[in-house]
Amino acid sequence: MTPYRKRVNAATQRMAEVMLLRNMAIRTIDSYTYHVDRFSKHFGKLPEDLGPEQIREFQLWMIQEKKCSWSSFNQAVCGLRFLYTYTLPREWVVKMIPFGNRPKKLPVVLGQEEVHRLIQCVTNRETLYRTLMHAAYESLKESIESELGMQAAALIVLHTWNQRLEHHPHVHALVPGSGPSLDGKRWVDCRMTKETGSKPAKPFLVDNEALGKEFCKRFIRKLKSLHRRGKLELKGRVRKMQDPIAWAEFTENLLEHDWCVFIERPPTAESTPQHVLKYLARYMTGGPISDGRLVSCEHDIVTFMARNKDKNSSKAQVPVKLSGVEFTRRWSLHVLPKNFTKTRCFGGYSSSMKDEFLALCRALRPHAEFQKELPTEYELEEESDTDDPPSCPLCEQPMQLTAETERPSWRELFYGPDHHHWFES
Repeated sequence: MTPYRKRVNAATQRMAEVMLLRNMAIRTIDSYTYHVDRFSKHFGKLPEDLGPEQIREFQLWMIQEKKCSWSSFNQAVCGLRFLYTYTLPREWVVKMIPFGNRPKKLPVVLGQEEVHRLIQCVTNRETLYRTLMHAAYESLKESIESELGMQAAALIVLHTWNQRLEHHPHVHALVPGSGPSLDGKRWVDCRMTKETGSKPAKPFLVDNEALGKEFCKRFIRKLKSLHRRGKLELKGRVRKMQDPIAWAEFTENLLEHDWCVFIERPPTAESTPQHVLKYLARYMTGGPISDGRLVSCEHDIVTFMARNKDKNSSKAQVPVKLSGVEFTRRWSLHVLPKNFTKTRCFGGYSSSMKDEFLALCRALRPHAEFQKELPTEYELEEESDTDDPPSCPLCEQPMQLTAETERPSWRELFYGPDHHHWFES
């Protein structure tokens, strides 16, 4: 929209001055004066020579001929109301200029065949996701054992999207920085960086560049094994990879790139395990995009906010616009294969080694507070029975339980008698 200073005329100059005196935002001035200027040019007269009948005709013209969105229509109404209330006060009731009501539309329900075509573009997902998670842990295990001489453990979560809903499979891992030695006879403390005059010592796990190279080597080795055994379904744009020569060139090209691995230490020196788990929990629940990032859906265009790729820009987020079909296609890319588990435990955290690993940690770790046993389920229930009822966070008065409903499991939601049938495709 052209700034109002570049198109000031007799119809909008006084209005802009009144809005500036009221300390209104520049974008609001631009918007209101734009619509008032268009209203004046539509009839070829100044606004003071126009009245309710012309306003009615102008509104019908915006809806029927210009096909304006309802947000633009209502901006024009706000501009005309301001004009005839504060800039050119009129005896007739300005409130008679009506706002437009955004029409309520029922969502378009896709048929089973349409859903199948949307998800069809992603093949081998279960195989590749599993390969990604195992290669990530094996790389971590190799680096931890070789650099620290420590038993490895990891809780790994699969994440398949980026801020723009594109297919970007990667994993987040929760890894202890200290633990039992490989022989199980001593405790290996977390490594720390060297303290300098300006920077304090910080926790340090392993060399991230070496870890990236190890991950690249292991992941490509597993890909080659899948290709050799005919486990990869190479269709569509990657069909040419069925040729051994093309496949060899593709994998060799992958080896030439640097593979990114980012190791994040706890937020502060006083951070507790709960803080670290809270970080990982963000990737264990929820969908590809939260409601707070959705801006609008008008004329089959979905607008949402995403992280700005321009590192030099002052704006942390920028709006992204996609057609309704493309938005649905991208969202569908992140529907995981049936019965696929995106959270997995490896090494000392695995179900077969967890009890033995934790018992060894309790025996070797020198800190006494670690030896304290956690309360049992019975003790927690007994303690909760004696506690006072919780208080309201606003009025601080005791709250009374009036109803209690059990939260349904995911299995019940997706596979129960009332589940959506399109999910079966």
